[in-house]
Amino acid sequence: MSMIGVGFAIAIPAITRSVTSTTPPSDLGKASGAYSTMRQLGGAFGIAITGAAFAATGGYHPPEAFSDGFVTACAAAAGLAFAGVLAGVLLPGRRNHPVPPAPAHAAVTGAGRAGR
Repeated sequence: MSMIGVGFAIAIPAITRSVTSTTPPSDLGKASGAYSTMRQLGGAFGIAITGAAFAATGGYHPPEAFSDGFVTACAAAAGLAFAGVLAGVLLPGRRNHPVPPAPAHAAVTGAGRAGR
């Protein structure tokens, strides 16, 4: 469990940076919001799916039933992780697409407002 926590602590900032660094500045808020929403939904669905897998094959009272459910839940989590890897590899990405620079008038307008 602690290795999972360390892995998430390292991965989340890197993933957030990769999402926001490939987005034009005008769409940065939308990209950040969409990423945050998808991360929250993914966590909720992941817990629901692994919980359902545990409940379908295991239980809490005899230790053997708990072990059976836990093995099934871990297998379901591994399947979800593998599906995520496949989606990341197979879906088209935005590689080598330069981010357009911000319009010059936006910088002038923003600087004029900051001094007021």
